[in-house]
Amino acid sequence: MKNMVRVRYLLLTLAFAAFAVIQASAQMKIGNHPTQIQPASILELESNNQALRLTQGDTLKVNGIIATEATLPDGETPYQAAEGMIMYNEGDSSFYMRMNGWWHKVMSADQVNAQYFKLGGNTISTSSTFLGLKGHSDSLRIGTDSTAASIIIMPNGVINMLDSLHAVLARINKLYSGVASIDTLTVNDSLNVAGNFIVKKDTSRMLNYFVMQDSVVMTNLMKAYGADTALLSIGPGGVVHRMSIDSLLGANKPTINGINSTIFHLKFGTDSTRKGPWIDSTSMAKDSILIFNIPDAALGVRGLVDTTSQVFQGTKMFRDSLAVGQTTTPNSTFQVNGNVSLAQNLVSATSYDMTTAANAAYRTIVFNVAALTGPVTVILPSASSIPGRLYTFKKIGSTGDGQLAEYVKLKTSSSQTIDGDGTSFTLYNNFTSVTLQAQSGNWVIIGH
Repeated sequence: MKNMVRVRYLLLTLAFAAFAVIQASAQMKIGNHPTQIQPASILELESNNQALRLTQGDTLKVNGIIATEATLPDGETPYQAAEGMIMYNEGDSSFYMRMNGWWHKVMSADQVNAQYFKLGGNTISTSSTFLGLKGHSDSLRIGTDSTAASIIIMPNGVINMLDSLHAVLARINKLYSGVASIDTLTVNDSLNVAGNFIVKKDTSRMLNYFVMQDSVVMTNLMKAYGADTALLSIGPGGVVHRMSIDSLLGANKPTINGINSTIFHLKFGTDSTRKGPWIDSTSMAKDSILIFNIPDAALGVRGLVDTTSQVFQGTKMFRDSLAVGQTTTPNSTFQVNGNVSLAQNLVSATSYDMTTAANAAYRTIVFNVAALTGPVTVILPSASSIPGRLYTFKKIGSTGDGQLAEYVKLKTSSSQTIDGDGTSFTLYNNFTSVTLQAQSGNWVIIGH
């Protein structure tokens, strides 16, 4: 045993001496990431599948670590050098720490196995005052004694509140923290609510979400509108009773122009030739039908939007985006999923005035000068009233370099400019084009 202690301390002395040569205040990291060590650590272990294993032995080996008759080279006795040591005793499966010359038991097997709560059950006394469960299948009872509990929390989470006669006063299935929300609440006595009482339907259930087995008495009802002065109630004293509409009509049959009947028909028609509601007394043999006529929208007819082809009349404005040819949300203010046809006009005259609405209604205007012997003059519309509008002009005619004299001259209205460089633009060669856009009261060239 003397040799074992001397060898241990000799190895420790050599290890610390080696570290001192490298760095006087060195740190050590063993395991993963050896270059990453916490600043406050002198020794750090890091591993995903390994751990620190303490010295293990039986009682004889534990006592053998301390050699009473030896003195270490630095003058310390083994008793002093062992202070703070921790080891695991295999004899009683316990941890021991050396303190003040003695081995003290830190944690024993009986403490681990018997002194802590276990899911399988615990040996405790219900006669003494305690708060807890004897096992996972037990219920939690809160009260003055175990036989007269005021609140019982069942293993399934249901909370039973008992009265003085041990009868269930209220049963709460679930409470949500942070808000006064109850999933299921069964009350056998009065329920007084001082604040708001909100009933919300659970979309995952198909059952009735607010059920009362007795009458409901409502007092101090709120007004539906500010000018209301009368209290609407069914039955004396504001008691609301369950009844069907048929029984209500059976007791008070309505009379319309002397006709007493409990059957009343309403219908929505689509006849565009009829204006307003009308009565159909021929389509049904039993009763007449009051028809509120709302036809499908058409030219000159306002009405419903149908799934069939329709033509609308009047200016329409869309505040949001619009998509054509698709059923998904458009990615732009106006998105077309398909081909686009734009209005075009073929002109073979020597003048073309676009200040008239009919001539300005085209997107593309083509001038054919093959049969002409002089220039073509085009008057552009005012750019100030149509900001953003596009026009494309193209000159065609005979092939070759001829017909330069039959040029097409685009002239602005009043003093408006084209690209800020004048009030006109000329197309000389056949098969050339230009695209203009109205911008800030003038015209700009955006393409040829």
